[in-house]
Amino acid sequence: MTVHYLRAKVKSSAHNVVFKAGKVFDRIEEFFVVGNDPPGTPFVPPLVGQLQDGVKAASLAALDYLPSFGGVPLFSPKFVHVMGELLKNEVEFHPCSVICEETPHEFFVARLLQRRHLLDYPSSGLGEGAGRFQSNFIRSDLDEDFLLAREQHELKCYVFVASERFKQAVEKLKLGIAFNPAAVQG
Repeated sequence: MTVHYLRAKVKSSAHNVVFKAGKVFDRIEEFFVVGNDPPGTPFVPPLVGQLQDGVKAASLAALDYLPSFGGVPLFSPKFVHVMGELLKNEVEFHPCSVICEETPHEFFVARLLQRRHLLDYPSSGLGEGAGRFQSNFIRSDLDEDFLLAREQHELKCYVFVASERFKQAVEKLKLGIAFNPAAVQG
């Protein structure tokens, strides 16, 4: 069993989308990460994020995934066009304006509908007496019947992974997304 973390295909470490702190960010986290609203709920207010300066506007066309602080994934219009049908039961896409070099660019924030017990809780700092800020370890007996899924535990719901099937589809379509294998416990 192999699952993966998504990575932006850039060399700079300053490549995250940053949403304005405060009530808007709290709502973004509640809606996209915690998932309190039922599927199909529209997101209000408009989504606008600032891309860190490690990515130049000229390279955005080659990027189909951007991470953000807080575990909110963003995908390009190209990604949504070619993968949207495959992901229709697992992901809702909400339009977002990403500001790069003072210019807005269209992206989509992904609301992952698949919430699962992904992590080995004791190894990931969720067991009794475990250290709070430990690395995340995926369960070795994880059912991979998903494309993208988010951890269901409220303290680690920022964690999401892609299945091997998702990775293969992205690679077959030559989309601009990189992957890192997730550590599996056991």
